[in-house]
Amino acid sequence: MKGRSSDLRKCIGAHLQKSRKAAGFKSANAFADYVGINRNTYTDYEQGRGSLSYERAWQFADVLGVTLDALGGRISPGEESGGGSTDPYEHELIECYRESTSEGRVVILGNARGQRELALKTAEGPASEPEGLRAVGMP
Repeated sequence: MKGRSSDLRKCIGAHLQKSRKAAGFKSANAFADYVGINRNTYTDYEQGRGSLSYERAWQFADVLGVTLDALGGRISPGEESGGGSTDPYEHELIECYRESTSEGRVVILGNARGQRELALKTAEGPASEPEGLRAVGMP
């Protein structure tokens, strides 16, 4: 069980770090100073060497403007995933979207729409190749 606990702390620490950076805190020390805790203690949280109490996690989530689930890297039923999907690809796609620039998000959305259209055409019956998808030099 110790290995699983360590893995969980590392996962939470990674999401804590992402949330901190997304909230505009460029360094762990700056955030630790802001919330009034020892810098080494906070760094231990981000590195997965220390366990967060529920109260401390709640404090961090409030300051960072995220949910406790987001702070821990979880997607709750009914939230961003549209119903609590456990599909790892969907989770990764959401993470990629969130961590992208505005321009990157437009590209990701365009690709997703194209794939949806292709899937719908395939489901309708004999498909002809969608216009514009044939690679250069391909027959």
